[in-house]
Amino acid sequence: SDAELALALPPAIGAIERRLVLTKLILKWSRGLEAAGGGEAGATQHATPAQASSLAVQLAALMDALDAEQVNLDAIRNIPPEQFAGHWQKTLDFLKIVTEHWPEYLQEQDVMSPYARRDALMAAETRRLLSNPPDHPVIAAGSTATAPATAAPRRRCWRPWRGCPMARWFCPGSTRRWMRRAGRR
Repeated sequence: SDAELALALPPAIGAIERRLVLTKLILKWSRGLEAAGGGEAGATQHATPAQASSLAVQLAALMDALDAEQVNLDAIRNIPPEQFAGHWQKTLDFLKIVTEHWPEYLQEQDVMSPYARRDALMAAETRRLLSNPPDHPVIAAGSTATAPATAAPRRRCWRPWRGCPMARWFCPGSTRRWMRRAGRR
């Protein structure tokens, strides 16, 4: 069942573990760049742990933004590097941390990104509600549906229930419209 699937999902990786692992991957990339003689003038030394840790925070924020918007990074892997300048090729090589090394780590450790886990839980709950609609009120509140993962359940789950008096979705601006339709001001 969907409830069993939700309970069987691996846990989300913790913020500290993610930062430490990303720091380690960035240091490894930086040392590889230095060893290959790929440093720019004045930047031939590899990153310090403090620099890598700071970059890990920024990389994690990028990963979160991409995950929240459900952006598929496979397209990055398919860009032929010879079409771009050397600095872009270094950027593509750096992004292998996100496209190759990070997914491998998550799989090896049997953990998920926080957004991937959230999306899987929301999808399971949506399927559960649609397959067995409850006979009691169901109220969802607070979502602005700005991310695809929160907008999709609203479209899939709540539209079929539009005429059902037992279901309500409250998000910014919706309460006034609902009250007007109900004849209240």
